[in-house]
Amino acid sequence: MFRAEVVCTELVANAVDHVGGGGDVRIRPTPGGWLIEVDDTDPEGVLTPGRSRLGSNRGRGLTLISAFASWGVRRTRDGKTVWAVIDIAE
Repeated sequence: MFRAEVVCTELVANAVDHVGGGGDVRIRPTPGGWLIEVDDTDPEGVLTPGRSRLGSNRGRGLTLISAFASWGVRRTRDGKTVWAVIDIAE
C-alpha cells in the first residue's frame, strides 16, 4: 500500500505544481496490481525524471514513481493523462 500512496501523491502533486490543478484522479484494480491515472489540462507538459539538489524536496516525483511503478502519458482532448501501474506481486 505504501507504494500506491507514494505514486498517487506524487502524480497529484505534479499536476498541482506544474499545471495548477484541475482534472480527475482514478484508481482501479488491475489483474495483479493497481492503475492510477491523473488528468490535467496541459497537453504540452514534457515529463522526465528530474534531479533534486541535496536537501531539496523538489525534482524527485517521477524518480520515485519510476522506482515503484511503470508509468506513461496519454494525450487527451483536454490535456493529458499521466498513468502508473503498480504490481502488487513485487
